[in-house]
Amino acid sequence: MARSSHPNEVVPPMPGNVRGELSKKNLMDAFLARPDYQRRDYLKGIEHAFGTAAKQKLLDQLIADLEDGKKFQGQPWEPPAPVKK
Repeated sequence: MARSSHPNEVVPPMPGNVRGELSKKNLMDAFLARPDYQRRDYLKGIEHAFGTAAKQKLLDQLIADLEDGKKFQGQPWEPPAPVKK
C-alpha cells in the first residue's frame, strides 16, 4: 500500500483486535512511535481487507514489522535520526 496522497489525513481509530494484540505483545509504544503515514496505512489496510483471514494476515505483518523495528509493510525501513537541537 502506498503512502496517502493526503499527508494531513487523520489516522483512523484503532480496532479493538489490533489494540488487544499490540497491548498483549507490548508493542503499543512501538506502533505509536511510527510516523502518521505508517500508522494510517497499517490501520486502513486492516480495516479494508476482505475477510477475517486477510485482516489477520495484515495484523500479523504489523506485529512482525514492529517486533523487527526496521521494516514497514515487510520492506526495509530506517527510523529517522533524532533531530539535534
